Amino acid sequence: MDLKVTARYGWVVLFYFLLITLLALERFIPEIEPSKFAVFILFVLPFVFTRLSRLKYGELEIDLRELSTQVAETRDSVKKSYDDLSERLAMVAKGASDYLSPQPLQVSDEKAQQLRETVHLTDEETSFGLRSLDANLRVPSYIELQVRPREKLVDELLDSCWLESFHSRRYKETRPLWQWLVAVGKAIDVGIVKNENHKRAEILLADLLVFMRSDERIDPGHQCEERTNMLLSDLTQVR
Repeated sequence: MDLKVTARYGWVVLFYFLLITLLALERFIPEIEPSKFAVFILFVLPFVFTRLSRLKYGELEIDLRELSTQVAETRDSVKKSYDDLSERLAMVAKGASDYLSPQPLQVSDEKAQQLRETVHLTDEETSFGLRSLDANLRVPSYIELQVRPREKLVDELLDSCWLESFHSRRYKETRPLWQWLVAVGKAIDVGIVKNENHKRAEILLADLLVFMRSDERIDPGHQCEERTNMLLSDLTQVR
């Protein structure tokens, strides 16, 4: 088949000259490692392809500049979607920040109830919050799943356990953990913690008990410990 490349031929010739040279060096000088060779090729390739305008191989023809434009447009679209998502989550994060501020537990409970009455996150927003390192974003996701449990997000909900373990150990603050436990409890109640997730939940909750008992400062009132024991009992009953 006929190979036709519209380009600045000097760059193409230089590229293939370097490629052949490096292959020869790798063949006759064993000290040259393939990984270094690969890194060099990856470094050189962008400079070559920025000089190409069109590739044609048989029936396949690619306009590289048009492709580059499409990639840039897609990147900008994704960035805008991410910015919009972040803006919406920032609004609910404000309510979570109020919930997590230093105050009597009863006041926090009232603010959590207010969040339950107002929060309404999409699957994408809920998933984003569950994976966030920011407790102000995780808490609204837990509350969303307390109000509207979703089987497709059970995996990610269980994955968040390590974030709450870290948060409670570092900050001696268990209110995000408490909301996580309530969300897991709701998922168990409606029967969407099944199969491998059922076993995962048992292991996570058992490990969580050991974790909380390892440091009395984490859960001095034992509310989270009692809730965890209750959830383990619920899991045993629905087995």
